[in-house]
Amino acid sequence: MVDPGNRTVHVYALQDGAYQVRKLYTEQEIVQSTVFQDLHMPLNKLFSLENS
Repeated sequence: MVDPGNRTVHVYALQDGAYQVRKLYTEQEIVQSTVFQDLHMPLNKLFSLENS
């Protein structure tokens, strides 16, 4: 989930039948997919898109 107000991204994963926060990323970090190794997104670029 992307939270543009707080400039964070919460990554959830299904665990024991319920979704749990797996990782919380801040604007200074890079989100890395655990499924697709080549998929990553610097969050400072993501949040700069909202002002474009």
